[in-house]
Amino acid sequence: MSLDRLRTMLSAPAGGGDSVDWEAAEAALGRRLPSDYREFIAVYGAGSISDHLGVAIPVSTSGPGEPPIDVVEETGEARFTFARVRSGLPADVTDESALLGWGHSDSADTLCWITTDPDPDNWPVAVWSDFEQQWLVFKVGMVDFLIGLLAGEFDECPLSDLSLWGRPSQRYLSWREA
Repeated sequence: MSLDRLRTMLSAPAGGGDSVDWEAAEAALGRRLPSDYREFIAVYGAGSISDHLGVAIPVSTSGPGEPPIDVVEETGEARFTFARVRSGLPADVTDESALLGWGHSDSADTLCWITTDPDPDNWPVAVWSDFEQQWLVFKVGMVDFLIGLLAGEFDECPLSDLSLWGRPSQRYLSWREA
């Protein structure tokens, strides 16, 4: 299982992940979310990998003590970028609604899913590379993307800096710890 492999590279927060009402979250977002993301949130929650890559909670309610980013905010960033640049995206991504954001890097990259497949477990990861000024698409799910990043298994680093590239011993900091 991919999450088991990720756990060997990325230490989980001592307090565990986040408890999410997935039915309510998916209703608010208007779509199901990938099972690997759901498992990741249960183990790690919203937070960041060594302060370099932030992972969003599905939906957040306003109030003190809430996670700093959610999928709605990340999706807004992805769609804003899509409106300016489409280079690197597959031809079937014809409008911004095909992008659903789940994370960002400290070097201004945006991470999202391309949601054109009806099965969320088949959604590839797209990264807006601020360095390359184009979209990079990886035909893997979110957890396998993180594994590929930390293990250095892609042809090139998918992020604009090398802080996490090929460095499989990282710490995950939950939003509660931050």
